[in-house]
Amino acid sequence: MLFVQEIDLWYRKDVRYPSYANVRNALKFVPVKTDIIRPDCEVLYHYSRFEQSTGGINKWRECYSRFGEEIFGEEIYIFGKRTDWRSANIHILSDSENYNIMFYDEVYKKVFTLIPEQYGRIQYNERFVTEYAWYYRIHTLNFISCDRNKYREKIFFRKIPDYEYRNM
Repeated sequence: MLFVQEIDLWYRKDVRYPSYANVRNALKFVPVKTDIIRPDCEVLYHYSRFEQSTGGINKWRECYSRFGEEIFGEEIYIFGKRTDWRSANIHILSDSENYNIMFYDEVYKKVFTLIPEQYGRIQYNERFVTEYAWYYRIHTLNFISCDRNKYREKIFFRKIPDYEYRNM
């Protein structure tokens, strides 16, 4: 089974300074709910949105999505606005019990393959404009391939991932 956690951190130009950046860079994972695993779930996706202001970092939204093997089919499933996924830059392929994690940067490229019991992380940034403001965003995605019975509240709190890809 694959567990995916995405941390979507929004901030504006008033907190672009080094002291605020140090706080942003420290947010690499958050606790997860442990009562949501189902037997038919192949990929469990946890999304947390935060916003940083001069007053600190606050959580805005959190949701979970469950996917079966259809996520690895011919049709491209991505973390995108028109699907249940949030980040349009990630695609996952399954190769038996391994997971190929792809990142989109003009084309999809494989950034790592997770075998059972491995942990990977992707970080990338983007700019986002709403009708009211210009935002910067940092996406941190944690991936762990492991059995359901190893799913814990602090599953992503391992200090050093086996693989790390940054596109900043």
